[in-house]
Amino acid sequence: MRSIRDNFARNSRSISVEFNDEVGALRASLRAS
Repeated sequence: MRSIRDNFARNSRSISVEFNDEVGALRASLRAS
């Protein structure tokens, strides 16, 4: 059970990192235009 919870925490963290990267790219493109 712990491994499942650890995997979920790791996945949610990587998802939030990817989301932050996409938001950062969006902001950069908006600023560039």
